[in-house]
Amino acid sequence: MLLTPQEELRNCVDILSEKGIQLKLFEDGQAKRLRAVYSTSKSYYDVELLIKLGLVGIRIAYRDNPTRETNNQLLLSKLRKQRLFKDDKISSPMFPTFVSDNLVEDFLTVVDCIESTPEFEDSTGNTWKTTNKEERLPNIVKIIRLATDTGDTTLLDRKMVDDLTPYVSVNKKTTDLNYGEHLVPIDFMFQNSVEMIKSGAEDEVVVDYWRRNLKVAYITQEQADYIDYDLELKTVMTEGWKDGDSPFARLHAADIAIEE
Repeated sequence: MLLTPQEELRNCVDILSEKGIQLKLFEDGQAKRLRAVYSTSKSYYDVELLIKLGLVGIRIAYRDNPTRETNNQLLLSKLRKQRLFKDDKISSPMFPTFVSDNLVEDFLTVVDCIESTPEFEDSTGNTWKTTNKEERLPNIVKIIRLATDTGDTTLLDRKMVDDLTPYVSVNKKTTDLNYGEHLVPIDFMFQNSVEMIKSGAEDEVVVDYWRRNLKVAYITQEQADYIDYDLELKTVMTEGWKDGDSPFARLHAADIAIEE
């Protein structure tokens, strides 16, 4: 029986996961814009599975890369030697995209091509950007205070907390439970923190708020969609929720049992 593009994409994600390639799934409520993203160890570089024109494609995506055009040419040259050629129907000038009869193996080829290119800067080791996870929450609160004092809340980016996921997860990621859901939405936490600071809260109080509420539970994509779209709790907590109540309130509302 032929698989739908959505089923084919999800099947590839499962197989790649078994091979140690963990992708993040992104989709709307009807899965019309289903996309899976793998972040390589190279700065700026993602490899994606996505559906375009009814086909599952492999797309090379760049995160704010100032040398995108030059790197495209280098990667395409290397991939041609691996007999991988971009599909002009679904490619865009800046995002080379490939169709394949063997999505898993060709996806791994693209990843290996990026990982093995010394011209591309590593995300760790060859960059001036470093992190101190022990101080991350106090530093996040400092940025929230700066954003509050200056009125520039665009400073508040969820990327500040993404790499803390392994330290705040309440259960283990599995093949089925592969969607990391923040129990208290990050945007909600940012907004609450701004209000706390405006009300005179000291940094230590806001840091404690984050320590108690920054938690991630691995659930299914379907469960996440139910919370976001059916219950309309994508960026808010349940009605009447206040700090000090269970951060699991959204999961409880969706009848999702996670050991607390």
